[in-house]
Amino acid sequence: MAIFAYSSGYFTALKYKPGYSLLAFWSRKLARLLGPLFVANFFILTLLALSGKQNVLHWHSLLAFLGLSGFIRFFGMISGTPLGNGLWFLTLLWIYYLVFPIFERLCRDHHIGRNLVLITGIGALVLSKLTSPGVALWETAWFFLWGTYAGKHPPKPNRALYFFVTVACAVAIPIAHAMQADPVIITALIAGIGIGVVLLLTTFPLPVQWSAPFAPLSVMMLEIYVVHTYLFVRLSREPIIDLMVSFVLILGMAAVLHPAGQALGGWLARWTDVGSGPFALGRHGLGDGGEMSADGGDVRTYRRSACRDQPENNGVGESANGAE
Repeated sequence: MAIFAYSSGYFTALKYKPGYSLLAFWSRKLARLLGPLFVANFFILTLLALSGKQNVLHWHSLLAFLGLSGFIRFFGMISGTPLGNGLWFLTLLWIYYLVFPIFERLCRDHHIGRNLVLITGIGALVLSKLTSPGVALWETAWFFLWGTYAGKHPPKPNRALYFFVTVACAVAIPIAHAMQADPVIITALIAGIGIGVVLLLTTFPLPVQWSAPFAPLSVMMLEIYVVHTYLFVRLSREPIIDLMVSFVLILGMAAVLHPAGQALGGWLARWTDVGSGPFALGRHGLGDGGEMSADGGDVRTYRRSACRDQPENNGVGESANGAE
């Protein structure tokens, strides 16, 4: 999740420059996330109901439909519905988009941003020791922030150093386990691997011919993320075969759901447009940009591109959710 969180923060900060409209930014995220999310969750809801699962219709199901079921996990509660399994990252993504304007403004200044990243990094390690909901909540949240800072101040290329950090942390983890080191040290080493990998990918991108075959998947990442925990099948005694069949099934269903999610997202975009529609948010945002849309263009550009823009990267966050 570290790579996905970092990529979301990095590409969002890289795209949205000073002067963007906050209301346009938030309305765009709502439309582009909720459309695919509603469609994918409706499919899961139908699948669970047909399979005879209990408590499919529960008030927790509403949280799942909105991508907020992670709060149940964060507060140590037990979900009352089988809907929304594993969607804690999506909840964290919503939180990030909500506070992104604050992060973006703080990270414009190199020194403030750097100090914020360092302080919150230490804080994330401490919090992971003091309280943990069973997922890498604090570490992943920190990678969102660091990605935002890196989007404003791109890291310098240093392949040897980044590769060394990645390998050294990977080698140190089993040693730390054998020595029964404090969990905070293990967490720091795992985070070190994530740091090394994202720095390598950021400063030394993969060749186009390597990433091109996966480009079609980037626009379906939200659907893949929502349905993948429900479509793992066991048809044989060979785990590899079952994994391959499940992989094909997940990708196939994501491809089927994607057009409907985009269509619903387009409809939502028209209703929440910054300048028109029944629930228009108004032409003037809260930022410095007046009538500028979230992508730095005017309102007309926003209406045309609200649901057809391609994600800027091939990771999650920015593209794992099908949004930028």
